Amino acid sequence: MAKKKLNPDLLAWLRSDRLVKAWITATISEEALGTVVGITTSNDVWNALANAYSQNLQAREFELLFKLQEKKKDSTPLYVYLTEFKSTCDQLNAIEKPVPDPNKVFWLLNGLRPRYESFSTAMLKPPVPSYVDLIPLLQSHDLRQKSHVFEPANPTLAFVSQQSTQRFSPKHTSPQPFTSRGRGFSQSNSRPSYNHRQYHNSISQKPHSNQSRPPSICQVCKRRGHEALKCWHRFDNSYQDEDTPQALAAIHLNEPEVGE
Repeated sequence: MAKKKLNPDLLAWLRSDRLVKAWITATISEEALGTVVGITTSNDVWNALANAYSQNLQAREFELLFKLQEKKKDSTPLYVYLTEFKSTCDQLNAIEKPVPDPNKVFWLLNGLRPRYESFSTAMLKPPVPSYVDLIPLLQSHDLRQKSHVFEPANPTLAFVSQQSTQRFSPKHTSPQPFTSRGRGFSQSNSRPSYNHRQYHNSISQKPHSNQSRPPSICQVCKRRGHEALKCWHRFDNSYQDEDTPQALAAIHLNEPEVGE
């Protein structure tokens, strides 16, 4: 029994059909792609698209025009906004309702966020650029805005920060004590009975140096140069002065003997 062979023309037709189907699905939007999922032949794909977009063309036109006019750029990137805007325009072209170029320019600029206000105002001044020329200008403006990473500091915040720094600086932590020892210091705020001449007389009566005073003698270790309060043997109970044994011996010799 001879084996059945497929018609070579059928194999060629299947290859061509798959190629045409790939071309169709590659050129339609994601929204339209959902209507042709599961369809095997290119002819069925074409008919499904025709049935979906040819019924009630006027209602479809109003729907797409409303979507185009109300389209707003939210927090999404600019390229997403441009892609969705172009997709709506392409759908209007598919039903033979192309959008005039001035309308596309106005609706595209109208959907931008307030931070593009200066750019939109400049673009709407005559001569208004075409839609094709507007896209690269808008993308370039968006890149320049993103490059401005460092913004100038708020003058109010800088002033508050400076005041806070001065408030907690060391020179403002404690007030300086009042003194009248500076040269040329005015004595107008001092007591009435204390005048400038008395001040100089009191200065002249004070010793000019500490060299004329005899050095202090420690009462603990009997050494010169410091006092008992500053002696390093002050709290040493085992410390004995060099003269202490001699003093004890003298006391012992001077004591009267028993029986005298």
